[in-house]
Amino acid sequence: LIRRKPVLSNISFELFRGECLVIMDDGRSSLPALIDILAGLRRQSSGLILCSGKVLTQDNPRRSSIIRPIFARSERTLDNGLDIGTTLDIPLRFSTELRPEERLARIRRTLELLRLPPDIIYEYPSNISPAESMRVSLARALVLMPRILVSNSAFMDLAPTIRAEMMNITMMLRKDYHITQIFAARNIDIARKISDRILIMANGTTEEFGETGRVLGNPQSAGTKKILENFSTRYRYSPVRD
Repeated sequence: LIRRKPVLSNISFELFRGECLVIMDDGRSSLPALIDILAGLRRQSSGLILCSGKVLTQDNPRRSSIIRPIFARSERTLDNGLDIGTTLDIPLRFSTELRPEERLARIRRTLELLRLPPDIIYEYPSNISPAESMRVSLARALVLMPRILVSNSAFMDLAPTIRAEMMNITMMLRKDYHITQIFAARNIDIARKISDRILIMANGTTEEFGETGRVLGNPQSAGTKKILENFSTRYRYSPVRD
């Protein structure tokens, strides 16, 4: 009998509404599993996820409306066979009881929020820019008016200008709409800019958790120091200079 070691263990954190948590790890592949579990894309074998004191189970019909994933490589997750309007309408059709005209109004409000032209609903993913593609991916998450957004990458794979735009948009969503955000990140500068709290993971478990300024400025464990040093040297982002 072979006993498999759990991918994740002893992961615990609490966020207030509108806060942003950045999660960084030692690169041993446990972080994507945690993000998938939070997003409802993977079932956990134990533990609880609570929102406003209520347990979110895998089969909770409202879970997909409460926690929504953002996919970093949006051009790979948008169906080129569907126009943008249909792409944004599908989650509303499956997760709400809104009438067609109400769904269209919700879609248009979401596009306006993300500074996308209303006529983009008639376009196909292959005809829009990478920046528009990323915002459409975000619109697909926001159209259900979720409380929490999660992503396996804090826009690390985007071009610097698009990344800066998306960071500004997500910060606006926190400030104006109090949407909680949970991002995986490989960049200390980005983590410092966007997050209120940081969770450091090693070997699939919590190494350190706390306010961003404290963890980055005065890490308490040797494991955290080592992980942050690796990120500082391997992934530090240098802005493009004119």
